[in-house]
Amino acid sequence: MKTNILVFGLLIYAGFNLNAQEIRFGFQGGMGVTKSYWTNISGGAFLDNPYNPIASFSLNGYMGFRIKGIWGLSIEPGIIQKGGVDLNSPDEKMDNARFELLYIHAPILYDFYVGNKFFVSIGPEPGYLISVKSNFEDFPTDMKDFYDNEFEICGLVGVNYCIAENADIGIRYSRGLIHTIRYVSTGFTNVKEYNQYLHVIARYKFNPKNKG
Repeated sequence: MKTNILVFGLLIYAGFNLNAQEIRFGFQGGMGVTKSYWTNISGGAFLDNPYNPIASFSLNGYMGFRIKGIWGLSIEPGIIQKGGVDLNSPDEKMDNARFELLYIHAPILYDFYVGNKFFVSIGPEPGYLISVKSNFEDFPTDMKDFYDNEFEICGLVGVNYCIAENADIGIRYSRGLIHTIRYVSTGFTNVKEYNQYLHVIARYKFNPKNKG
């Protein structure tokens, strides 16, 4: 599977490299909030969400291909923190547990340009879970072994604005499509947990490589 993903990525890169009008490299950072959520897949209904949001960050490289016309492709490998605060007992704050999930991820986004300043990004966000830090009553615990899926795919959509030739700002929302953990117990019917986050990003791009 990893080989297929690598080959697919190389083919995308080769195709866009041959046809790109402009190639940009750079880096970006994001800040915002993240909040895991539950969904009852078998019943088709959302349960009461026991999580509160926590602060989230991301640090990424950037490689963007601008094609003649209104569209392009960007790839953003990096790291991101997801998670939330589990309100085990709303009346007893000491019983609450904070979960911080650290992922390696690489959003692969199609960019649709509206004029020279605005563009909308949409696409998959594959990621791999590398650590789960849990703080319960101030005691840190490694919880990675309790999670069903280390690999995840999210759907991401964002709006961006070019504030200068070499700088963009934007806002984006991501929602998990593959569950991280599943709960099966009395009173729970195939309850699954997913990631989601909302980020504001700032990006710096080096001078473009134009290809005519």
